[in-house]
Amino acid sequence: MKQFFTLLSKELIEHKVIFRIPLFLALFLVLNFILILYNSNDVSFNFKINGWEQFDNIQLSMGFGGVIGSINTLICGLVAVICFFAYMPKTLLKEKQEGSWNFWRSMPVSNVKTLGAKLVVGLIVIPAISVVLLVFADFCFMIVAKLLLSDALLQSSSINLHEMFMHIMSYINRMIVVSIGLLPIACILLVLSQLTNHPLIILFAVTVMVKVLGYTINVLSGFSQFVSDWNNISVSALFDTNPWQELAIFSSIELGSVLMITVGLFCYAVKLMSTELNN
Repeated sequence: MKQFFTLLSKELIEHKVIFRIPLFLALFLVLNFILILYNSNDVSFNFKINGWEQFDNIQLSMGFGGVIGSINTLICGLVAVICFFAYMPKTLLKEKQEGSWNFWRSMPVSNVKTLGAKLVVGLIVIPAISVVLLVFADFCFMIVAKLLLSDALLQSSSINLHEMFMHIMSYINRMIVVSIGLLPIACILLVLSQLTNHPLIILFAVTVMVKVLGYTINVLSGFSQFVSDWNNISVSALFDTNPWQELAIFSSIELGSVLMITVGLFCYAVKLMSTELNN
């Protein structure tokens, strides 16, 4: 267990981008918070959304903060997804480029633990950081709202600690679904990053090719739709009232197949790493 935590610490130290993006947004929130308080006498809140009917698939939260709460959820969720795609394709490539790849050959650490630590960072640590960002964003918004809004508006917008807690728990629930959706993609990137220097480009190209083939070859249309639906999970789960519905559209056979393919990809990534380290 100590080895595993050492691996996690190494990943966090070497890949500071997963902290920098959320930190930048947090500082931006603090700046806005200060500006709003500094100009509190001139601030008025007037929410008007034109043409929102064009986004029928987006379900606005009626809980904490209303529209603002939904925006906080969306931004923090997208930050987590962006950090995931900034981290996963580079985690093995960076070790090769900087020479630490050879260093780990002399360490008594299994390849399963090494790659497992990378999955934990991408699918658990990064979402956890986004949860902290959401707590910070919600707390800043609640302070500003309590200072500037009337009690009636606070009550109608459900701005209180209980609703804030429920909002955060709902976000954690969403991020669990997002991580499940990203798990196979993470294993694909672990494989591709050992075969090419441009894993994300290859993944994007293959995804587009599958979609095009689905339109031109009827036999592949079902598979193309499946790939498209699965790729949409990580973003759609941030909008839906019930994020688990994104997984419910798949049959048990499809989910079982995804699980087996994911395990197979992880085992293949371990094999590739063992082969390369032994060369």
